[in-house]
Amino acid sequence: MLIARALVLVLMGLAIVCFIGYMVTGRSQLKDWGLRLLRWTLFAALVFFGTLIVSRLI
Repeated sequence: MLIARALVLVLMGLAIVCFIGYMVTGRSQLKDWGLRLLRWTLFAALVFFGTLIVSRLI
C-alpha cells in the first residue's frame, strides 16, 4: 500500500510540475503531458481506493 500511495503522490507531483512548466513556457506539449499524467494519477488513485474498499469488505 505504501508503494501505491507513493505512486499516486509522485504522479500528481509530476502533473503539477508539467502544468507549471506550461504556464511558464507556454509549450502545449507540457500541457499534454500534464493531462496524460493526471489521467494516470486518477486511474492509480481509483485502483488504490478500490483495493482499500475491497479489503474492508473481505
